Amino acid sequence: MSRDRKHELIEMAQPGRKWGYAAVLAACLILGLAAVGWQWRSDVVLKSIEVVSACEVEWKLFSSAACPPLNATKDEIREMVVAELDSPLYEMDLARLADQAQRHPWIEHVDVERTPSGRMILTVKERTPVLLAMRSGRPVHYIDAEGFRMPFVAGVAYDVPLLHGLDEAFDPLVAVAEPSVLELASVLDDLDPSIHALVSEIEIQKAGEFVLHTTVLDNRGSLEVRIGKGDIEKQLTKLHAFWHQALLPEPERDIRQIDLRFNSQIVTK
Repeated sequence: MSRDRKHELIEMAQPGRKWGYAAVLAACLILGLAAVGWQWRSDVVLKSIEVVSACEVEWKLFSSAACPPLNATKDEIREMVVAELDSPLYEMDLARLADQAQRHPWIEHVDVERTPSGRMILTVKERTPVLLAMRSGRPVHYIDAEGFRMPFVAGVAYDVPLLHGLDEAFDPLVAVAEPSVLELASVLDDLDPSIHALVSEIEIQKAGEFVLHTTVLDNRGSLEVRIGKGDIEKQLTKLHAFWHQALLPEPERDIRQIDLRFNSQIVTK
């Protein structure tokens, strides 16, 4: 090979070598930064556990109104989370911590965040009651749209129908077993407010049927309404239509009981 040709090949190889050196330097820089970052993360320890309501977060963004207090107190939630202060924060399993907090009967969901300053923030969304279960005339527990039970809290009122006759042991981690109550809870959660306003109290009957007591209608008082098994929303919609088309226009009609268990007709007494 001639000297000129050899020199030409060497010059052609130079750019590749330069790029190779640059790639090695970049890789070393990245590894160095990663090592520093890992060391920094390992040095961050838990300094505080803070509990905020998801309602507070949403209302700060979209509303100026005050947010109601949590039924699960912040101290109760902190005690359920197994995380010791001054422990390495970035070694903690956030999913496990969220699961621990969500075992409180009033809590539906928890988001867990951590900050470089050592703060752990638990954003809590509570369950929303749709029924209040009664026993021997006393409130026992609330029920949410998914059938989960939350303990009754004295001094806190929810405008939900009263449910009588549910004979199941209280277990906050297990939904109600009775299928008809599960359907009822789901229906009430999405029910039109004007229909919902008619429902005051509900009694569980055999074979998944209900006896419903309406809100008081002027001098007529509360009416008893028999609800058949299944299609609860359809039956309540039928009640709403009958209420506005037959009862309100004719307050003198002597009706004390309404039976909606038949598909083709409404029976009154």
